[in-house]
Amino acid sequence: MKIRPSALRAYARPASVAAAALLMVALAACGSTSGSGATSGGTLKIGFVTTLSKSSFSDVGEQAKAAFEAGIANSKSSGLTIQTYEQDDQGNPQQATQVCQQLVQQSHVDVIVAVMLTPNKNACNVIAQQANVAFVAGQQSAVNCGPTYFQTGWVPNQVIEPTLKYLATKNAKTIYYVGNNYAFDQEILKNLQSAATAAGMQVVGNSMPPVGTTAWAPIFDQVVAAHPDVVIDGMVDTIAYQKQASTDPRMEALRRLSFTTDEGQLHVIGASVKGLEYVTQYLSTQTGPANESFKAALAAANKSVFPSLASVNLYNATLAAVAAAKQGSGSADILKNLPRVSITGPGGNVAFGGGHNPVMTSYVAVVGDELAPSVEYTQNDVAPRTGC
Repeated sequence: MKIRPSALRAYARPASVAAAALLMVALAACGSTSGSGATSGGTLKIGFVTTLSKSSFSDVGEQAKAAFEAGIANSKSSGLTIQTYEQDDQGNPQQATQVCQQLVQQSHVDVIVAVMLTPNKNACNVIAQQANVAFVAGQQSAVNCGPTYFQTGWVPNQVIEPTLKYLATKNAKTIYYVGNNYAFDQEILKNLQSAATAAGMQVVGNSMPPVGTTAWAPIFDQVVAAHPDVVIDGMVDTIAYQKQASTDPRMEALRRLSFTTDEGQLHVIGASVKGLEYVTQYLSTQTGPANESFKAALAAANKSVFPSLASVNLYNATLAAVAAAKQGSGSADILKNLPRVSITGPGGNVAFGGGHNPVMTSYVAVVGDELAPSVEYTQNDVAPRTGC
C-alpha cells in the first residue's frame, strides 16, 4: 500500500506559559432544523479546544482546527443544528481551565472535543467532569478512567501489542526505548516493559531526556552501547529526534520503530527517514467514501493540512459527539449514548463497544522511496486495555 508523503509537521509539544487574554471564536454550522434527537430548541452546542496561539504545539492545533471544521461540515445532514465554540488554550493549563470554564458555564456546551497537551487536557477534563459534560479527546494519550472522558486515539497497548507481534516475526528480542521525561512517554515505557517480558522479549535500556532536548548524540551513545535488536521511540520531541537519528551512522545501522511519528511528519523529517518503521491506525491512501469525504472536507477547511492520524483522531471525535447527540438530547444523554456510538471514520469503523475507548486496527508501516510508507503488518480489532 503506497501513501503520498506529507508537508506538514505534527506532534511537537511542550508548552511555555503564555500570558495573553483568552481567545474565543464562535461559529455556527447549520444543518436541518428538524431537531430530531437534538438538545433543547434543536441545537447541539459543541466546544472545541486546542492550542491556536503560536507555540510549539500550535502546528497540532492547526491540524485539529481543520479536522474539527471538516467534521462539522460533514455532519450537516445529521438532522441537528450545530453551534460550535472554538477556544485557544494558548498552550498552558491555567488558560485551559479558563476557556473550559467559559464553555460550560457561559456557552453551556453539550460536549467538548479537544486536542491538548496532557496537563491542559487534564485541567479541562476536571471542568467537564464537574459539569457532567462529555469530554472527547481526539488524540492518543495515557489511560483516563474519568466518567465523562472519552478518547478516539490509541492508548499504549494498542500500539505495543501489534509492534511486539510484528517484531517477533523479525526475531527481534531486545529493545531500547527512547522517550521524553513526560507522563505519557513514561506510561508507554511502563506498558512496553511488562508486555515485552510477557512476549519473551526484554527492554535492555531506556533514555528519557527532558522535553525540548535538541542534542541527541549523547542519547545515541547510550542506545548503541546497549546493542539492541530494535530501538523504539514514543516521545514528545519526535521531529528533532528523527531528524538526527536518521542522519547518525550509528543509529542508521539499527532497526528503528516509532510509536509517535505521524504520516504528516515525514517530509518535515526529510528523505533520510527512509526505512523507519512506525505504527499507525490511519493511512491517507485507504480507499472508501468515508476517507474521500474526510479528505475533501479537510482540504476545504485548510489546504495546507495533510490528512494524517493526528487530524483523523479529532475528526472522529467530532463525528462521535454528533452521533451521540442524534440519539438523545442534552449533555446527560450524550454521556449515556457515547459508549454505544459506532461511526465509519476515514480509517474504518470506530466503535466504543460500551466503553470509553474504541477498538481499532493498527498497522506497522515502513517508509520507502519518496517518503511513501507501505504496510508491513496489520492487526485487526485491537481492544483497549485500560483497567477502567
